[in-house]
Amino acid sequence: MSALSKLVVLIIFVGLFFVWKEHSSVFHSEARKGMPQSLGEGMICPVLPPSVRSGADPLQTNVPAGLRPFQFSQATIIPLAGYSIEARVLSRKDYSHDVSPMDILVGWGPMSREDVTSKLVFGQNRRFGSWTARAGNPPISYTEINRHAANMHLIPANYEVAKAIAGIRADDTVRLHGWLVRVEQDNGRRWSSSLSRTDQGDGACELMLVCDMSMVSTAASDAPSSGKTFLWW
Repeated sequence: MSALSKLVVLIIFVGLFFVWKEHSSVFHSEARKGMPQSLGEGMICPVLPPSVRSGADPLQTNVPAGLRPFQFSQATIIPLAGYSIEARVLSRKDYSHDVSPMDILVGWGPMSREDVTSKLVFGQNRRFGSWTARAGNPPISYTEINRHAANMHLIPANYEVAKAIAGIRADDTVRLHGWLVRVEQDNGRRWSSSLSRTDQGDGACELMLVCDMSMVSTAASDAPSSGKTFLWW
């Protein structure tokens, strides 16, 4: 092979290498979409908590003996309780956050029923949720609303979970399995989950490491809002 032929072959190989590298980078970037930077490559959860029965209230269980904190690239996530929930998504809000990129406001029991939710408007801002009665008084008591709904901060355990939760929309019914956690980031930030379904105010949201998510049903609705707004979680 002549020197010129060798040079041409070399140029072709170099060109192919850079094309492959660019496509590989784009593919990796797409795969990482929705995965918090501080969690790196993520992980497969070594164990899942007991699963909630369909139609039941969220199931919170003790952490198994011997289950150690989960180590991520820039954070340690400490399981506080097992958590399994099937609920209707009332609202979704995305955030630019290096641990939890999404909140979902969810309802179960009476707060999953259309005859109740259709009379309320839901919103989210600054990691809080809110509800508004469309007209007059809400269809059920304030106590019942607060006991059957929650604003959840979601932490995807890995790319597959990140991709799954990215598809969540209002009025979907979803099942989430994982752990209520405390997060200790390498930069010194601390964040801990509520362990009660009846608390309110700052710190009352569930901070959940989602290990598995499945879609029970999908739906969509849109309606105008009016009335007085109540901050909730």
